[in-house]
Amino acid sequence: MFDGLRDLQGRAFELDELVKAVNRQIARAGFAPEDERVSAQADARTVRYYQSLGLVSKPDRYDGRQAIYGYQHLLQLVAVKALQAQGLSLEQIRAWLPDQPVVALQAALAGSLDDGRGLGAVKPAAPLGVRLNHQDGNPSFHQGELPSRSPMPADLSAFRLAPGVDLLIDPAQVIDPQGLARRLQVSLEGQG
Repeated sequence: MFDGLRDLQGRAFELDELVKAVNRQIARAGFAPEDERVSAQADARTVRYYQSLGLVSKPDRYDGRQAIYGYQHLLQLVAVKALQAQGLSLEQIRAWLPDQPVVALQAALAGSLDDGRGLGAVKPAAPLGVRLNHQDGNPSFHQGELPSRSPMPADLSAFRLAPGVDLLIDPAQVIDPQGLARRLQVSLEGQG
């Protein structure tokens, strides 16, 4: 994982702390949108707006009137800014981002924060799962149909089953990763 975020896992952020942490990562990666109407940096108003659009999850909790955010929020915000820098609209980003588990966001951002290249091959229309390809040693997203069989055990499908519950499936071992994920998700919902 990228060093810049490693120390931030498990940390709680007030809104102003979250904005500062996000902007440090954006500056470090050098994300710069070509569209002059898009701000390269985030601010409190941006976070609230992205929340209203469903791009960023609701705060983890409230301490009085103060919203408390976590690591997932940080990853979501950095991912939005990285995708905007690649020219994607908020609508396109909204089609992809909200259901991504932390592990998938980490993998997508790993190389982009290290070398400023953006999120690679991200396309906005994602299936329920996302294939994580580790063949070149640098994880990145590959959208589209998930393979029913994969010769590389490092190709994993990532699924968000519930808040805080992420699942990785090796498609080479499971014929229908999406079906299995859906059945597990239904099972979890029945437990709650």
